[in-house]
Amino acid sequence: MEKIPIGRLAWWFVASRLALLLVAWLAVHFIPPGEFPVDTDPVKWLFHWDATWYYSIAQNGYSYNPQAQSNIAFFPLYPLLAHLLSLLVPNLLVAGYIISNGFLFGSCLLLWKLSARFYGGPERADLAVLFFLLCPMTLFYSSFYTESQFFFLALSVAYLAGERRWLAAGACGFLAALTRPPGALLAVLIVAEYGMALWQRRRDEEQPWFIWKEAALVVSAVVLNVMGIVAVAYYMGALFGDPMVLFTVHAFWGHRPVPLWHIFWAGAIYHAFYIIWFYGAMTVALALLMRGVAYRLRPSHLVMAFAFFLLYCSNNLLEAMPRYLSVVFPFYLVAAEFTLHRPRWGRALLAASAALAALSVALFADGYWLT
Repeated sequence: MEKIPIGRLAWWFVASRLALLLVAWLAVHFIPPGEFPVDTDPVKWLFHWDATWYYSIAQNGYSYNPQAQSNIAFFPLYPLLAHLLSLLVPNLLVAGYIISNGFLFGSCLLLWKLSARFYGGPERADLAVLFFLLCPMTLFYSSFYTESQFFFLALSVAYLAGERRWLAAGACGFLAALTRPPGALLAVLIVAEYGMALWQRRRDEEQPWFIWKEAALVVSAVVLNVMGIVAVAYYMGALFGDPMVLFTVHAFWGHRPVPLWHIFWAGAIYHAFYIIWFYGAMTVALALLMRGVAYRLRPSHLVMAFAFFLLYCSNNLLEAMPRYLSVVFPFYLVAAEFTLHRPRWGRALLAASAALAALSVALFADGYWLT
């Protein structure tokens, strides 16, 4: 197996983060501010919207107001880590940024390793990492958000399940479910990998093709994965007397499950720019999914990508859709494969992605609504 080029990936990581900060600085100082408050303190350039909820949990713990939005809608693992690190780092915001960027760099290494392991060749792995670092939502991977932590844990589940290390995959899935609710959905990836293992043994006429001990490990891994969200619900029940409050609180944001076809008119409430932004992200995601099928992406990765896509499209609101879709790691593998098949178009796609990333940073840092 190819050795991970840590030095090269570290250079790309640092260069992309410096570029992000440069764009944020230019936006804050030279672009008219948006409708939301803008702070010239560099530490707060990327501190907006949901980041304030995670910060409140890390600083003061959970609170619940049955008549309004409450921070119990946000899962505990990331703010817990930020709180623990803040015991060593005096500034809680800086502690959160260290965690986010630490997981971001770890994700670069693991994405490269996964790509090289299951898709072959360092060129594919390099391209996957570049698309990841320059994705339009890259700013969230360096701010006080859970994106980088969730991405790293989802990759860990995929890699470990691909290596048939079932319990380790389930444990990472458990942590992912402590990070964000869709983490419980990573169980479908584990099940899909197990199905692939059975099919491979049947095709190769291995005997026995079904092993009870392995089946028990897979069931344990799936249960462990799903138990993450159960653990959070139990914790909220212990704090506030109702474990379901974890889900009902989302009503104050307008979030609720709806039929898939609702997505076609859900954007009517937004301004034209955001309609283009949200539906554009969904269109690109769907195109990448279709390309993934054409390129015969690893079935478990495709199953996971489709599951997450359908989950996000079943929400009542389109807010944060591009950010949610950005954590679906198979998209970057497909983009890398597309670039190898069509280099000119692939380079154009990467350039467009980087340009949208710069636009996102400028809008976010300068107080325009972008979550």
